[in-house]
Amino acid sequence: MTRYVSPSPHRACRIGRRAARLLAVAALLAGGAAPVAAQTYQVGLPVPPYNAVSVPLNTNTDIDTYFGITPALDPATVGNIRLFGNLRRGRRVATITSSGGNINIDPLQDLLPNERLDITYPPTVLSATGDAPNTPLVYTLRGRAGVASGVFYNRPDVPAGISPADVVTGDIDNDGNLDLLTANYSSGSISVARGNGDATFGTPTDVLVGSGIGSGVTSVILTDLDADQDLDLAAVNLLDATLNALRNDGAGNFSAVGGFPISLGAGGHRAVAGGGRRRGHRRRPRPGGVVPQHRRGAGVS
Repeated sequence: MTRYVSPSPHRACRIGRRAARLLAVAALLAGGAAPVAAQTYQVGLPVPPYNAVSVPLNTNTDIDTYFGITPALDPATVGNIRLFGNLRRGRRVATITSSGGNINIDPLQDLLPNERLDITYPPTVLSATGDAPNTPLVYTLRGRAGVASGVFYNRPDVPAGISPADVVTGDIDNDGNLDLLTANYSSGSISVARGNGDATFGTPTDVLVGSGIGSGVTSVILTDLDADQDLDLAAVNLLDATLNALRNDGAGNFSAVGGFPISLGAGGHRAVAGGGRRRGHRRRPRPGGVVPQHRRGAGVS
């Protein structure tokens, strides 16, 4: 009777290494090449710089890239850079061109006074040899405020729900006028007042978020969640401990988004859009006058 003896673990390892070497030699003899490790390139500082404020409203942005020496970029991929404005139409359209390792971004519409512009540089912006950036990023610019006398005029009050806790402006219906949205803590809703363009607003309509009354809406933001060039809505419900998102149909009407609400940890009270290398945060009062300290970064704090 023939006996089959399993090799020892050490001998098996030696056999495996020998087989791997033989396969590698066979591949070279057959004209194959050993795989080359993927390279990356460095994204330099933009002009204007990160978190620049009071930039000219007709500003262009330049980004330099380098990897040892400045790499040439693939012109077909620089269009993957995205721009998002917080006041008009969400995603911004821009002419994006590259020359060598320099990228120029020219928004087709000037910034509005005090508008925040988020520029996302994704990993799909490749060099001419197919290299990806070593760190995708998002950075922010803010347009300079308009020239004004500093005098405030009386305007009719704009109604809101019960215990408004947060307020945000943005052009939700793409008519060129800024609209006004408030997060109502006690009524569990977002009040939407459409702007007339002269610092007056129409009668607000309420949009329930979360479980509605008693859910404790503490924060609302407008951002283009689905990149269709209009501003969608996200809100945090403190008492429900949920994050809710509503999609804009382009005319300022909001509907639920699949997959929401998202459950949060206890105490989540503010929504933030963005990510990457954005820096900084703001403070907002909770109902009752308490000013919380917020953590840095994207997501919910």
